[in-house]
Amino acid sequence: MAGLAGVGAGLTACAGSAPVPPTATAMTMAMDATGTAQSGQVADMDALHEAGVKIFLDGIGKDPAFWGTPLAFKEEGGFKVFEVTCQDVQWEIEPGKAIEAMAYNGIVPGPEIRVTEGDKVRVVTKNEMRQSTSIHFHGVLVPNSMDGVPYITQPPIKTGEAFTYEFTARNPRSHMYHSHHNAAEQVTKGLWAFHCHILTHAESAHGMFGMVTALVIQ
Repeated sequence: MAGLAGVGAGLTACAGSAPVPPTATAMTMAMDATGTAQSGQVADMDALHEAGVKIFLDGIGKDPAFWGTPLAFKEEGGFKVFEVTCQDVQWEIEPGKAIEAMAYNGIVPGPEIRVTEGDKVRVVTKNEMRQSTSIHFHGVLVPNSMDGVPYITQPPIKTGEAFTYEFTARNPRSHMYHSHHNAAEQVTKGLWAFHCHILTHAESAHGMFGMVTALVIQ
């Protein structure tokens, strides 16, 4: 009986220290506050996207490089040879305001690679960044070994190293090229592209970002 009394006392003590369940009114107020906060965040997100799109549309036709800076090539052994250098840069996103970015050939958006169906293409990629990287030619039909996926189709391009991509341009349309290594950071800092349509990963809660880098096959 003494043991049972002890158990009873313990249960009573536990019951006495248990938290009081929230009332329906308290839960409703908490949900309302959360909903209001989320609503404000959504409104802010929408406003940032609207502002970004307006800047984009207002810039059309005012800057000759707005739709992309063409990348010059040289002819070597039947190939069109393009040189792409990956660099850590300070990117001026508005007058007087620069942020750390990763860029192709020092510019955001990066240079446009334009070729014709049937061209033999060689892209010599040099890495001057602190991080290793790679290039994936998104939507372009390339040999698997040229797909730009580190540890699957190639080793990552380490700092101070280079990698050469070669393929024949087969499927005409607008494509893009972007980093396929530590993409969560490198893509959002500039080593990526979107072109004629909006991709879900071309945006964040803080508005549109990234580089308009295109690979066009005519």
